[in-house]
Amino acid sequence: MLYGRFGMSPDMSTNLILTHDEAEKYHNDFEVTDTIDFFNGMEMIEFINEKGIDDTSRDPNISVSISAAVTAYSRITMCEYKHIPGNPPLYSDTDSVALELPLPSEKIGQGLGQMKLEYIFSKAVFLAPKVYGGILDPKTSSKVIAKKGPEIVKVKGLKNPVSYFQLESLLYKNNKLLVDNEKWYRHFDHGYISISKEIYTLTVTANKREIIYDSNGLFVNTKPFELKMVKL
Repeated sequence: MLYGRFGMSPDMSTNLILTHDEAEKYHNDFEVTDTIDFFNGMEMIEFINEKGIDDTSRDPNISVSISAAVTAYSRITMCEYKHIPGNPPLYSDTDSVALELPLPSEKIGQGLGQMKLEYIFSKAVFLAPKVYGGILDPKTSSKVIAKKGPEIVKVKGLKNPVSYFQLESLLYKNNKLLVDNEKWYRHFDHGYISISKEIYTLTVTANKREIIYDSNGLFVNTKPFELKMVKL
């Protein structure tokens, strides 16, 4: 996204393939962040290019103040959707929100600042950021069902799909889902990419909020962590 580009670090990195002797000069004069040895007398180095050496055509076009302002105003806008009386939020991300009830018609459309209606679920599970799924409502989502199927499941970092009911099983405390997943590894020193099969463990985590379970061990809600000052 554009505002994310504005917020990039002004310390631009540059990659060069050099002999070991040539690379030694860069190690002495620059902050080298990565080195890959090709084992043929050559190596590729990545270094912070504060001086613009061999990179005069790049214009980072960075403005952290613009990025911070856009992010702040976006959070203010999203808060309006997350605090609608009588319509509690079930899930939200940078530019999206899932609600129990429909939004007023004036808030949906193609105009600047309006929301786009993506899906209507009859059942849905939201386990973590970018980990959710739902059964599409057949009465209101017939076109989406015809194109994508009866359910939508999103799991960041997982290539092999899981079903909604597999995702739903994770609502119970200590349940885990082990899924075969492909991971690609780049081997610059030998000039090839390898693909290995690994086990992806999917479970509810309390990285950002505290998980609340009911008496049956069912995930029912979350609450923010409470930070307390401790006097030493």
